[in-house]
Formats: sequence, structure tokens, C-alpha cells
Amino acid sequence: MNLNRFFTLSAAALLLVLSSCSRQSSDRATVIDEEVTERVSVAEVNEETIRSEFSSFGTVSYLDKADVSSLVEGTVVRLLVDEGDRVTKGELLALIDTEELDIKQSEAEAEIVSAEAAVELARQQLEDGKKQIEAKFISIKNAEAKIEQLKAELEQVSRNYENKKQLFEIEGVTAEELQSLLVQKKSAETELFTAEGELAIQNIGFRDIDITQAGLSVPQEEEERIKVLIEVNTRTLQAELTVAEARLHAARSNLQSVNLLISRSEIRAPIQGVIAAKNIYLGEKASTETPLFTIFSQNALIVQAEIPEQETRLIQKGQRVEIRSDLSDRCYTGTLYFIAPYTNAESRTTAAKIRLDDVSSLRPGMFVRLTIETGEPYSALVVPVSALIKEETGTYLFLVRNSRLFKTQIEVAKEEDDRAVISSGISQGDIVAVTPGADFSDGMEVEILP
Repeated sequence: MNLNRFFTLSAAALLLVLSSCSRQSSDRATVIDEEVTERVSVAEVNEETIRSEFSSFGTVSYLDKADVSSLVEGTVVRLLVDEGDRVTKGELLALIDTEELDIKQSEAEAEIVSAEAAVELARQQLEDGKKQIEAKFISIKNAEAKIEQLKAELEQVSRNYENKKQLFEIEGVTAEELQSLLVQKKSAETELFTAEGELAIQNIGFRDIDITQAGLSVPQEEEERIKVLIEVNTRTLQAELTVAEARLHAARSNLQSVNLLISRSEIRAPIQGVIAAKNIYLGEKASTETPLFTIFSQNALIVQAEIPEQETRLIQKGQRVEIRSDLSDRCYTGTLYFIAPYTNAESRTTAAKIRLDDVSSLRPGMFVRLTIETGEPYSALVVPVSALIKEETGTYLFLVRNSRLFKTQIEVAKEEDDRAVISSGISQGDIVAVTPGADFSDGMEVEILP
């Protein structure tokens, strides 16, 4: 009886101990399970609209810039602007002393008066020369008429002499009378010979040979022939008139040059903009080699950018560009209008220029960030960038299915801001681990955080 009771109590005690051990083992297993189960944040793979673009940076610059120099040397007697002043095109900026130029202007004006007088004198001499030539024609005509008269008189005297000579042979006249007629005949011959010689002298310069020697053709009409002979015989006077006219032209050109220099003593703004630099002070001497002012146009600004070599194929003229400055929350827009035809061998970039639509609040020299549209928007699968695991063999992420991790290789099209565009490896609706831990492994059980 007592022995049976002992075994009964012993068995009960053993069961109690085993039960206690079983509970402790179960509790430890629970603790172990809790220790190995990772908790993870997840995100669902969604399809989003992606803009075809890439980002770069650039510097705001001026579209137009003008270094304003003086074309005349002289002392600055008036200075009307300072750095930072806005100016309009044609606005007076400074004045250069023109005292020396004023003297040159007076000299040039006097030279013109003298040259005009010389031209008038040469022109009058030419007209007088033409009249003298016309008078010479009349004189030649008179000489020709006189020769005809002398020929007639000689012919008459010769007939009288021959008649008297016949009478002398029959003693009809005396020897003295015949000798007197012979003297008259010789005198008429001499007078005719002299007149013909004088006519020959007067004809020098008025012959057909004189026309051909002057390089001209002999006209058939007498009136035209006379005009040509007048031209030939007044060439020297015509040349003197040409020289005088050339001197007058040179004098007038000289005066124009002086007047131009005087006008250029007024230094004016060639473009509208702001005075970015002033390199001259009142009383200083302006030099033609040193710019007095530098003007930037602020109504038309551009952004100068360097596009990475691998992105150059994506850009073309006419593309729209978004511009942002770290100094402002405002988004500016512009148009890509210049792409350099070459790539810089050192930086491996291509220069590009964007014309800004609005320039308010922007200044040359400011650093800006660019977003360049390269095509039409498209739909693609997107995951957080933090979900990516980049290894030498490729890019991976962890898919979460039934509270377990599945390491999956993917193809990343591009990354922008905090999201990555995935081209292959996942599907819409997949769940991915957002921030995978270093100890995450394929097949690992995890607990999804709410």
C-alpha cells in the first residue's frame, strides 16, 4: 500500500518536472525565434510616369557683352555712369576732350576751301582751253582761205608774166616791165610758200595722225572730228582738273574723318544693359587699346553648361530645359540653342548654351542646376533607391513573399532623386525590402513592419 503510493507520487513528480522542462524549452524556442526574425520596411512596386530627361549644371552668363573703347585718345572731361548703372543703347557714357581735333577740323575746312578754288580754276582753264581750240579752228580756216587767195593771185601774176614774156619776144614790152612782173611772180610764190608753212604749223595737233596717235579713231563726220580734236588738245587741262578734283575729294574725306573722330569722342553704349566694369576716371587719358567700360546685357541671359559625353547623344537644339538656383525655389525655363560640334578631350564634356525665357532674379555668374527634356514621358516600374543592392555582379533587391526574402537581380534604367527606374527583373505589385540589412540573405524569414 505504501509502496504503491510511493510510485504514484514519484510518477507524479516526474511528470511535473518533465512538464516544467517542456515549458522552459518552448519559451527558449520562442525567444530564439524572436531573435532570428528580422523586421523590415517594404514598398510595393508601382508603375509611374517617367519624364525623359537628365540633369546637369551650368553657369548663368550674358548673351551680349560689349567692351566699350575709345577710338580717339584724349582726356576724359565728363563721366556720366558708374558700375552697376543700367544704360540704354546709344546712351552717353563719357566725353573725350576734342581740342586737338577741333584744330584739325579748322585746318581740314580751310583745305577744302583751297581745293574748291583750285578745282574752279582748273575748270575755267579747261573751258578757256576749249575756246582757244575753237579759235584755232577759225584761224586754220582763215589761213586756208588766204592760201587759196594767194594761189589765185600767183596764178594771175604768172599769166601776166607769160603774156608779157611773149610780147617781150616781139618787142611789145620793155625788159624792165618784164622784170617787174617776174619780181611780182616770185613775191607771190614766196608769200604762198610762207602761208602754206604757217598753215602746216597751225595744223600740228589738228591732223588725223594726231587723233590716231592719241589712241582714238578718226570720225567720218567733221563735227565729231572737231570734238575729238578738242578732247585731244585739252587733255593736259582735263588732267589738271582731275587732279584738282581729287585733291578736293581728299580734303573732304579728311574733314569727314576728323568729324567722325569728334563724334566718337562721345562714348555711347552700343547695347542695352548694365555697367559691369568701369576702367576710367575723370581727368584720365583714354587709350584706344584699353576698354573704358564693360556692359552686360541683362535682358537676355543664357546658361552655359557642360554636358557629359555619354549624355550628348540625348540632346539636340530646341529642347526645353528647366533651370533651378540654390538661391531660389523658383523654376526657370529655357531653350537649348547651341551644342558645340566637338567634345573636350580633357573633361569629356560638350559645351551647350540655353537661352532663358525669363531673367528676373538671375545674374551672370550664378550656379544653376539643369533638367533637360530628351523625349516624351513614358511609364515604367519604380522602386526606392534605398532598396537597391549594388554588387560587382550586378544590381539586386530583395522581394518579400510570404514573409520571406528572395534576392533578385534587376536592370536599372536610371536613378533620379530617391527613386530608381527598373527595366527588368520585377513586376508591378511586387513587394520589395526598402532598406535591406547587411545580414539579409535569400530565403530569410522577416516580419513586415506596418
